[in-house]
Amino acid sequence: MTASAQIIIGDMADDAVGKSIRGDDVLLDFANGIGETLHDVQDQQHVKVLRGRMRLLGRFLHNGQTLYPGLTLKKLLKNTEFEKIKEICKSVPVVPGSTKRTHMLIGFELKHVIERQIFLMKTKPVSVQRNEEINSFEFLYEAMGKPWSGSVNSAVAHNVAETNRNKRKTLCKEEDVKKVFRYTVEVMQEYRRKFEIEIEKESQTSESYRNLLEAVFAWITSFNFR
Repeated sequence: MTASAQIIIGDMADDAVGKSIRGDDVLLDFANGIGETLHDVQDQQHVKVLRGRMRLLGRFLHNGQTLYPGLTLKKLLKNTEFEKIKEICKSVPVVPGSTKRTHMLIGFELKHVIERQIFLMKTKPVSVQRNEEINSFEFLYEAMGKPWSGSVNSAVAHNVAETNRNKRKTLCKEEDVKKVFRYTVEVMQEYRRKFEIEIEKESQTSESYRNLLEAVFAWITSFNFR
């Protein structure tokens, strides 16, 4: 791992989720990737955001390993496993005091993991296997778009409706909305910093611009909710 990745993961709790993260090559490499955005190791707020993103993915993987012992993201992130990915995502419990948007945020982070894998695959020598794996990742990335959001959200909505069938409907708690809003602001600022650095180096890509746009859209959505 890079020095930045070690800062992100090093002080993470050594619980079941932490062990799932440390034992998965794809997640460790993703930590290397997001660690590249950590330009000031003393920026504890930024470290906290990056660590939170890793913990969210760790919770997803840990739940998957509970359902399917021996599971790794390398085995899971294939276009043929899309339904299994949705199943695992739906099984991740919402932390008390958190937001039911947890499942959407997992999908958001998984897309970035897939992007990282596509980037790494494209650095390898051209071969039939390489091209097949890239195509599989790209197919899965597209599947993680609207169909993903719709299917996961509908499942969450169904579960909530079943639980509260005879209860009076209430709005989301104010503190939940504020937490989502703060999270989207932090993610947006992170991608903005990265994009500004790329502009200075004249190395900006459509991928980094898309990441920034997605973060801004999430921020606008949470602001309107607020």
